[in-house]
Amino acid sequence: MTNEKASSVAAIWTEFAAKGSLPGMAHVSTARCIAVRIFWICIGVIVTFGAAYHLYTIIWMYMQYNYYTSISNDFDQPLEVGAIMFIYI
Repeated sequence: MTNEKASSVAAIWTEFAAKGSLPGMAHVSTARCIAVRIFWICIGVIVTFGAAYHLYTIIWMYMQYNYYTSISNDFDQPLEVGAIMFIYI
C-alpha cells in the first residue's frame, strides 16, 4: 500500500469515527498513545463478540421450540360473543 492510499484510508477512518455513534471508534482515532488505541480496539472487539454470542443464544433458544399454529375458518357456525349469539343470514 502506498503512502498516499494509507493517508486517505486514515482520513476516511477519522471522519467515519468522528461522525459515528460508537464512542470507542472516536477514542481510537483521536488517541495519541498506541496503548490507548489498542485498549479501545480490544474493547470494541470484545463487545462485538459478546453481542454476536448473545444473538446466537437467542436464535438458538428460539429454534429449540416448534410452535405450530392452526387457523380454522368456521364461517358456517354462529359467532358467539359473551352470552349473545349472532346468526348470519
